[in-house]
Amino acid sequence: MQSLTAEPARWVGVACVDWDNPQLVASGFYPDDLPADWHLTYYANYIMACVLSPEKWLNASADDIADWCDQTQENFWFYLLCHTVEQFEQAQQCASKFPSKMAGCVLSFSMHDVLVSDWPLLRVGAEVFSYDYAQLREAKPLLMGWLGSESAQSHALVLMSASKADQVKAVQTLLELLGVGR
Repeated sequence: MQSLTAEPARWVGVACVDWDNPQLVASGFYPDDLPADWHLTYYANYIMACVLSPEKWLNASADDIADWCDQTQENFWFYLLCHTVEQFEQAQQCASKFPSKMAGCVLSFSMHDVLVSDWPLLRVGAEVFSYDYAQLREAKPLLMGWLGSESAQSHALVLMSASKADQVKAVQTLLELLGVGR
């Protein structure tokens, strides 16, 4: 497992849940003529992290995960989304299958029941700012407020439910201009 300690003290990344989620595919993010088995490589050229849904990572074989790691560049990160304490416990077992690509867990439940992990734990609504790409204009003031909050002062994610490449680039550019993106 590779640590994010080489990252700047404050890093805010952009990610979507699953590179092949139907909402992302339907949004026009991928070119129409791009084969589905090339989606992850294409995604990884635009976005440097992916939050994997429990449905995806719980059902993935070691070969699937190795293939995902091979299809992404060295500085690409995977996060495992957990909706329950049980999933979090399973995620700790699964993390070893992501050699040097495991970045942490995104938790959509209260953290007071867990908290022991070798990698970052990011909470939806705290270290993870989540919004629908169609609401970027409305979300921008909220995003700016969140970036100024204590939650986004270290390792954090902007989680986009779906997006087109230009929307992703707009958020990435905003984060880079603020000196927190990569």
